[in-house]
Amino acid sequence: MRRPLNQLPPGTRFRQPDLDITGTLLMVNECRARVRIDQPQQLVEFTGPDGSIRTFRASRNHETSWAPTVLVEALSFDPLIERDTTMATKKATKKAPAKKTTKGATKAASKSTTKTPRAAKVEGKLSQLDAAVKVLTESGEPMTTKAMIDAMAAKGYWTSPGGATPAQTLYSAILRELQKKGADARFTKVERGQFALNGGTTPTPKAAAKATGKKAAKKTDAKPADGTPGPKAVSELFKI
Repeated sequence: MRRPLNQLPPGTRFRQPDLDITGTLLMVNECRARVRIDQPQQLVEFTGPDGSIRTFRASRNHETSWAPTVLVEALSFDPLIERDTTMATKKATKKAPAKKTTKGATKAASKSTTKTPRAAKVEGKLSQLDAAVKVLTESGEPMTTKAMIDAMAAKGYWTSPGGATPAQTLYSAILRELQKKGADARFTKVERGQFALNGGTTPTPKAAAKATGKKAAKKTDAKPADGTPGPKAVSELFKI
């Protein structure tokens, strides 16, 4: 009596009359059946250590997959050992066809992947550049980036999140703003390694020196209240 493989338990020895072959059912599911086909025996000859020729019969097994609806004749049933069921499961899993993804599907998947949003700015906290502007405004004089970092940390305006060189980071950020915004930048470089606020809000040492020189020159050229010119040299004071 013929029965489909999916109605037989694993371990059933069967015969397929149309192909005239025998085998053993190893594993079956709704998609396919894993079977071990018996190969015909062969006569093997070999030479022994004493020089005598010996012969024996050997048979080979071949595992393959069939449709679970193939009709076979059940011959006997021998429970499978654990090794047979494990190997059949591994081969079935290994040879399972992988799903192919088209280029369009790959692009769609990459577009649908959302990027991790940047951490939102904490309300009430200043950025490093904003904190630098604030400490320069409060200081009223040029400062190095190291002094700015120390001042903004001491006043709680901004603290380094763990960077090794926050002063160099601030230095680079100020230079980028100067290159990008030009005259509209909030900073200006006044001395080597020192920055001040742009727009005259922070007097530079050179500007202060020039202003002092101009005031001194005006005092020197001042005339007496009555309009008479003063002496040009000290020696004129002693002329009779």
